[in-house]
Amino acid sequence: MTRSAYYLGAEAIIISGRNSAPLSAVCLKAAAGAAEYIPTYEYTNSLTFLNGSKDNGWKFYAAVPPIANGDQKVPKAKIARTLDESQVGRALLEGPCCLILGQEGQGLRPWLANHADYRVGIAKGDDTDPMVDSLNVS
Repeated sequence: MTRSAYYLGAEAIIISGRNSAPLSAVCLKAAAGAAEYIPTYEYTNSLTFLNGSKDNGWKFYAAVPPIANGDQKVPKAKIARTLDESQVGRALLEGPCCLILGQEGQGLRPWLANHADYRVGIAKGDDTDPMVDSLNVS
């Protein structure tokens, strides 16, 4: 994740002090040097972090599986502001933002995704095997 974040131009990584693996020598080795170039911060309370950041003008994008048409599980106000490739740059220029990524397997906890300003997802490619149903966030 550290290498990907740095490669894609993220300015920092923020991890939960609870419910996530601590930074270790193995993690730093896997980052292949990128950890030297991107600051990593830790928070202990998700809701306090989200609300404080929102009060300071940050927007939050929850990385979730793409929403199928007619999915009623998501409040109408929270249905993804869908961004195609031509819109990503403009969205990032609207102000500071955070992309919230979930854990392996279950993804984001629903309450955390519901606190995001927007939900975003990446659709699967055509003709992909249904056994591979998500991206790896490790």
